[in-house]
Amino acid sequence: MVVAAKIFLILGFRLGLRRNEALKLRLSDVHLPELPSDACEQIYRRHSGRRRLTATELAELKLPVDLLVRPHAQRGLKTQNSVRRLSLRVLLEESELELITQWHRERQAEERRSAYSEFLLCIPELRTQWVSENTVLPAVHACMRAAGNCDALHFHHLRHSCATWMLLKLVGIGAPTNLALLFRSLPQTARGWQTAPDCRQSTLVKAAVRLGDSCILSVR
Repeated sequence: MVVAAKIFLILGFRLGLRRNEALKLRLSDVHLPELPSDACEQIYRRHSGRRRLTATELAELKLPVDLLVRPHAQRGLKTQNSVRRLSLRVLLEESELELITQWHRERQAEERRSAYSEFLLCIPELRTQWVSENTVLPAVHACMRAAGNCDALHFHHLRHSCATWMLLKLVGIGAPTNLALLFRSLPQTARGWQTAPDCRQSTLVKAAVRLGDSCILSVR
């Protein structure tokens, strides 16, 4: 449950997903640069003399990892603008990307052993198709309120924070002088900016638009 809660927080803060969008992501909505295990085995049998790349070598290739936010039978979206494709390698830190990809692989392995649910945030032992709001939100809200020293914080505020940080990157406030002015009382935030992933402006514009919010579209 702890890992599921962390992923839920990452989806809200880094990607700006709404609560229902995050909870009801399917395994098929995460596109990893790898083939199913049975397809891999067929390829290796045909090319038995070839060496498999190690996990480190694969990571160094930095192949794209995408997340699709799209409607399905169990969940609609707020508007048509909410349909979007997000590049996880661009928008997440390496540790966050590894957490999500490892969880995805483990969920796929669970489903191969015993098919139960098509959803990413599922813990079969809880006997639900996806982790329910009542299960995960109390812990998430407690963490947010402790970190922010504010009892009024809710999950949706992560989406607002995501949009704000993206727009700050778009207007280029990363210079040390601007950091000191904006985050004088928030040294952890300032350090986060200094170590933030190197994102091209064009990519961030696309990501901001794909938050699926009309106010973001008008800012562009």
